[in-house]
Amino acid sequence: MSIEEIVAHNSHELTAHLLITERSERAAERERHYAEQARLRATMEQAHIIGLRVLVMREVGRKSARLDALVEGTS
Repeated sequence: MSIEEIVAHNSHELTAHLLITERSERAAERERHYAEQARLRATMEQAHIIGLRVLVMREVGRKSARLDALVEGTS
């Protein structure tokens, strides 16, 4: 249903209510999206730090490393 159809068949108060509700839902959806993006960026940053630690250990000749040593301090 288009906005024009809503306006033609309903009161202006209902139309305003529907538009305000939609705007509010879009804002909430946008906030959830931003929060998910932030979570993914944090996860990628942790993975990057762990990867750099692995490269440093390999450069100094280490063939193995404890996982807790790699992950420590990244969260």
